Amino acid sequence: MPKSSKKSRSSRSKSAYRFSVHVKKSPRKLLKRSSRKPKKSKSKKKSKSKKSTPWLAHVKAVYKEGLKKNKGYKFSQALKDAAKSYKK
Repeated sequence: MPKSSKKSRSSRSKSAYRFSVHVKKSPRKLLKRSSRKPKKSKSKKKSKSKKSTPWLAHVKAVYKEGLKKNKGYKFSQALKDAAKSYKK
């Protein structure tokens, strides 16, 4: 007698069976979900332009000078250089 190719439920792994079963939601939960108010779309706030502080103005000036001397000058290096020359 040939064995059937179908696997019995007991031979399936538990995880494979768990994901194949569909669980129906209770009518009470469905009613709650349908009676909810629709969410309002969040409006994007316009960001105000930040004022340039004296420190940032100094860093930008140092950065521009550094770029004139060296094309590979980085802003991080400008921050370090500006810290040395900045007077409060």
